[in-house]
Amino acid sequence: LKKEYEEDKESRKYLLLAVFLKNLSCEESRDALRTMKYDNKTRDMVSAILRYKEETLDAERTSVKKALNRMGIPVFRLVMAYREAVLCCMGKNDDVLLLYAIKEMAEDILNKNEPYSLAQLAINGKDLIENYLLKAYGKFEAGEEKEQGKKVEQQIEIGEVIQVKKEGENNENSPKDDKQ
Repeated sequence: LKKEYEEDKESRKYLLLAVFLKNLSCEESRDALRTMKYDNKTRDMVSAILRYKEETLDAERTSVKKALNRMGIPVFRLVMAYREAVLCCMGKNDDVLLLYAIKEMAEDILNKNEPYSLAQLAINGKDLIENYLLKAYGKFEAGEEKEQGKKVEQQIEIGEVIQVKKEGENNENSPKDDKQ
């Protein structure tokens, strides 16, 4: 724990406080940190670590992507470091190996720039209507767009991925983004 987060003193502070307050709920930890006069960012990060500390994660890509989407990258990394510290102290080597597999898979997802949230897909609303919704559901009446959009989000969540434009593909309707 110390070696991995030695350069980043803020992350180390969040982890140490989370371990210190591990028996408290998120709200109780926020109150305790408020009493100790910690700043809002510290309270938010520590309570986020404690909120997600026992969430079940499988060593499957979809599970890891959902966790990345829900937690965000910084909190995900802190939760993984927290779990590693706790599991090492408890001597649960098999669980630590599973945790390493999950961390490795998350880094692979991030290194390959795989989308793990709806906002990261290289499509816009017009693309969805033209290429997916009309083919899948036919024409729909005005006012049904939100319902159809929710269906698309559910399908993305369960792993039915929409065909995403490849990098460099020219599409005048898609937003210009330097990250692609």
